[in-house]
Amino acid sequence: DDQVKGYLVEGYGPMVLLEPPREGGSLIVWLVPPVALGLGAVLLFAIFRLMLRPQLAREENGDAAGLSEDERAEYVRRIEATIASDTGGEAAVGPPDAEPERAN
Repeated sequence: DDQVKGYLVEGYGPMVLLEPPREGGSLIVWLVPPVALGLGAVLLFAIFRLMLRPQLAREENGDAAGLSEDERAEYVRRIEATIASDTGGEAAVGPPDAEPERAN
């Protein structure tokens, strides 16, 4: 066995062995996989954390769109203005607690 291994290592280098030596240039074969797995795990954790962050912020605020009351009122006003300009009349859509404006 030792003669065969010696012949293969002599002709093809130590990387041909099923278990390369843990020294010199062959040490990289032992170090790269665990380091790559560790970095991959950290990267996946960071990606999942970033993906969940907006959802967590919405849950904390209790607002699916993340808008304040003033921003929501402005948004509804702009939608109503757009609908009114498209239909040529008053907008029928509004917030549930607002009374429709009447033209005098």
